Formats: sequence, C-alpha cells, structure tokens
Amino acid sequence: MKNKNVRRLVVESAYGAGDTKQGFYGNLLWIVIPTRIKDKDVMEKIVSETTLDWVIPRPVHLTNGPRTGTYRSGFVIPVGMFPRISRADTAEFMLKQANDNTYLHGKPTITY
Repeated sequence: MKNKNVRRLVVESAYGAGDTKQGFYGNLLWIVIPTRIKDKDVMEKIVSETTLDWVIPRPVHLTNGPRTGTYRSGFVIPVGMFPRISRADTAEFMLKQANDNTYLHGKPTITY
C-alpha cells in the first residue's frame, strides 16, 4: 500500500472481537467460533499498529438479506441476543468509510 500511495484501509472484523467480547452475543461467539474471533483480534492489532488511515467495522451476524440503507453504527451500541445485518448493508457501510472520517482509526459496530 505504501508503494502505491494508498492511505486508507477499510477491513472487516466481527462483533465479539476486542472490546465487544461482552454480553450474551459477544461471549457466545467465543464459544461457537473461537478460532475465527481470535483471528479477528490478531488482524485488528496488526492493522491498528500501522500508520495507515484505517477503519475496522465490526458487523454482527451477516445475512444474505437486501441492502436497506438503514442500520446503526457506533462504538457503544446495544446489539441484543441475536443481532443481524445484511452483507449488502455491511458493504455499503464499508464503501462509505473510504471517504468518511467519522470512524477513522476506529472499530465501529454495525447492526440493525
């Protein structure tokens, strides 16, 4: 990225990684898919230690539903027991981060 002068990196993580290992859903993920969540923790650490302008969205359970354009994002969002968000809405959110500094150097949760 440095050689090509690319400054912005938007990379998907998952709810349950880092400080979202909390509540029923966050802790459930460490039981159901522990290896995947551990990998997300490692990836987040590596990316956050770079000098890039990065954003690491943490979507909840991904579905194949349609893009709605209506979802919540933020650093402290209650997600409930079985939250979800479509892959289409996740992709839309991630594309917006290419030019939006709202969550620059942040790890926002995205959910309905």
